[in-house]
Amino acid sequence: MMREDPARRRPGHWIPWAFGAFFLVVLIANGTMVYIGMTTWTGLVSENYYEEGRTYNRNIAAAEAQAALGWQLSIEARLLGGFDGELTVELRDRDGRPITDAEVTARFVRPTSEGNDFSLALAPAGQGRYRARFTLPLTGLWDVHVDATRGADRFVRNRRVFLR
Repeated sequence: MMREDPARRRPGHWIPWAFGAFFLVVLIANGTMVYIGMTTWTGLVSENYYEEGRTYNRNIAAAEAQAALGWQLSIEARLLGGFDGELTVELRDRDGRPITDAEVTARFVRPTSEGNDFSLALAPAGQGRYRARFTLPLTGLWDVHVDATRGADRFVRNRRVFLR
């Protein structure tokens, strides 16, 4: 049996193997991403997309009415320890005076999955501040939807927060 002399091997004989290994790694990475993408995302979609489309003009009018109010609303959500946290909302009128007689509610929505959303009512804490304590089912990314009403006036603000 004749063995090939290593000194007679062509230089660069490993290059085709390197190309093959590179493309194999790319295919494995892409396959993993496709698998994760297909099996983990719930595909959150509005269930009433047709009705939301029909009420588009009404939503535009509500946004214009909200802008005409000139209210200022700030949202602060923080964890106090573990999964327990506190939501503070500060509400002021067009001139910067605190609004103390509004009803304020908040809804925490998990943007990545269903089934963990919850709502809470905030209690007045003086000087236009409203507070509520909450317990998160999961830490991480949350969308906080705050709705403040006073008589016929309504002000809505959304904020994405990361609670960990």
